[in-house]
Amino acid sequence: MRAEIRIVSDFTEMDRLIARANGKAQWAVHDGVEYGIYVEFGTEAHVIEPRVKKALWWEGAEHPVKRVHHPGTPARPWLTPAVEAERAPFLRALGNVRNLDHADVLVDLIAHRVARRARHNLRENGSIDTGQLVNSVNVSRLGEL
Repeated sequence: MRAEIRIVSDFTEMDRLIARANGKAQWAVHDGVEYGIYVEFGTEAHVIEPRVKKALWWEGAEHPVKRVHHPGTPARPWLTPAVEAERAPFLRALGNVRNLDHADVLVDLIAHRVARRARHNLRENGSIDTGQLVNSVNVSRLGEL
């Protein structure tokens, strides 16, 4: 039985995985916010400019500005460490699986353990979060996303 655990950060690759699932025991641990990937992998320095209005303003700013030179943000991995922590237990347990029904149950169990650990990592890694990212971490069977 072939087992694979991977972290996918682009929707094209996720679409390919979903297309290949064909009822196999494949689950995805994912977040439901657009910025989760930036917390996981960080960002490069970049310029922020207004899309709709003529200037940017936020509470505490002295005045509106035309652009902001953002220094980037460091990566604060939350999913990768969760996957890595569950990889060895998953592979050990997989060695005891004797049929596909047991494999499906095992993959479901491990996916939920990864999600629980990922939520814990988000709470503990010092990320500034309103709870939206933590609360959006979920497990879905590929093809049901």
